[in-house]
Amino acid sequence: MKQRLALTDRELTILKLHSRGYRASDIAAELALSPKTIHNAVQMIKDKFDVQNFDAALKTANSHGLLW
Repeated sequence: MKQRLALTDRELTILKLHSRGYRASDIAAELALSPKTIHNAVQMIKDKFDVQNFDAALKTANSHGLLW
């Protein structure tokens, strides 16, 4: 499971911004990326954490100390 929790810097940034209440469109604007790029990154995060939704991804990240 440890390998699956390895996020790229971009994925970690997106995860942290999302945890602070940013919407995908806000994150895209903040990082000068397309909404599609944000969507793809969110999907990769869910896949790496082996979860079905982003709330579960946030809980997993928090429990592993990735949000601080």
